[in-house]
Amino acid sequence: MRAVLALVAFAEPLVLACRGLARVNVVTLWDEVADGLAFTNPRELLTPVDELNEDQRAWRERFPPAAEGEKRYCSTCRFRPAPDCDERQLFWLERHAARRRAIG
Repeated sequence: MRAVLALVAFAEPLVLACRGLARVNVVTLWDEVADGLAFTNPRELLTPVDELNEDQRAWRERFPPAAEGEKRYCSTCRFRPAPDCDERQLFWLERHAARRRAIG
């Protein structure tokens, strides 16, 4: 959580300055910050499969990471086709529902 708060503190002045230059709202600008981080974060490509937990392995199997050099978008990014976003959200909903059923 400290890292997220530090990132917000660091990026907020830039986001607010950009807000003054464009006709977009602050939420949209924060979405762009998140997308920018996704484009530059190679963690999903670099983490060996044996270091992933069960959910992460299932996710990677179902939705392989983008190849090196390809753009990577968050699961609900507006640049993804709507059916792809839906499928990614349903993946988690189904996993969580199955976990709850298993617990009883």
